[in-house]
Amino acid sequence: MKNRLILAAAAALLLTACSPEVYRVYLDVRQPSSSGLNLAGKSMAVAYMDGPTKADSLLSAGSAAVFAEALEKDYFGGEAVIGMYAFPVADSVSLADMHNLVMDSGEDVVFVLKSVIDNPKDGKNNPFPKATHPDSAYVYAPKVPLKVQMYVYDSMGTDEVKSFKGTTNVNAAVFNSGIIPQENLDDMIKERVPGIAAKSMGERISKHFMSDWKTESFAFYWFDDFNADQWLKAIRQVEEGKFTDAIKVWEPIVKGKNQYKAAHACYNMAMAFYLLGDMDLASKWLNEADKMENVTQTASLRRRIINSLQK
Repeated sequence: MKNRLILAAAAALLLTACSPEVYRVYLDVRQPSSSGLNLAGKSMAVAYMDGPTKADSLLSAGSAAVFAEALEKDYFGGEAVIGMYAFPVADSVSLADMHNLVMDSGEDVVFVLKSVIDNPKDGKNNPFPKATHPDSAYVYAPKVPLKVQMYVYDSMGTDEVKSFKGTTNVNAAVFNSGIIPQENLDDMIKERVPGIAAKSMGERISKHFMSDWKTESFAFYWFDDFNADQWLKAIRQVEEGKFTDAIKVWEPIVKGKNQYKAAHACYNMAMAFYLLGDMDLASKWLNEADKMENVTQTASLRRRIINSLQK
């Protein structure tokens, strides 16, 4: 009887030692931008309207370039991957226009930026006391209203063109002789606007399409066994954002003879693929885990995958 009790106690200890531990990793997760668009994992192209005036074209082109650079920094690690295109000036952009732009660029999401420089206002041509030349005896410093409209089409989302618009003012100044007609002064001011406003306008537009971030908890399994260092190494790599490296650590466990541990490694791999944004592979490895064992956290991960696919 005593020997049986000893064997039962030993079996219980062995079972406890082989039970998995849940390790929670807290990571900042990319959320859709304030525009409501989810741009993560999608290729992009940016176009600007060429007109109606040269100054408008220059402002649109300069703002679009700054905007594209901001997208590259946020979504592509700063890699220059977003193509730039000129788009014929128009009052609006149709769905057919966007379909054509997707076909021409080969990208998932396309943007078309239109900016218009309105007539300067609230400006007076005042004498400039510190003038050193007759041609700079006066300074004209009005406010210049700017209108901007961004059209967006996501070929992986709903088949519609989304439109965002806004207005702002920029201060500009030009030195002159004091005898230049008002119309010419306004033209001179408009010519200066692209160089003054393109960077700030591009940055201002980009804020609406940058990712929002939220800290979330993600559960991973590890076993306190002779391979404990291997399990924990993979989790450390997850904490550093090295999801692909972590997957490589779990792969030999998945191929091992211990089906119980293989199932939990499959789940870990599914979570890593989820964090990489690859829902197909995340689902595949989650299904593999379910085939082997009843892994507690699979239901929670499956809901996350479904929610991600519905966005």
